[in-house]
Amino acid sequence: MTADAGGLDSIPGRRAFERKNLAIEALAIKPVIDKVFGFDEVPRAFGHLEKGPFGKIVISTT
Repeated sequence: MTADAGGLDSIPGRRAFERKNLAIEALAIKPVIDKVFGFDEVPRAFGHLEKGPFGKIVISTT
């Protein structure tokens, strides 16, 4: 993948990434987590995902 001047293959620069992270922290933005599945429940997680969950699906490895 190569960076270009704003096309679909562009990779944001480090400064943009850092600014985004600062904004997320400053605004206390938290992801919406729909459900947490254990690692052994991955097939169930995919089944849940197919139903169209509202938020993020998390696979826990602990």
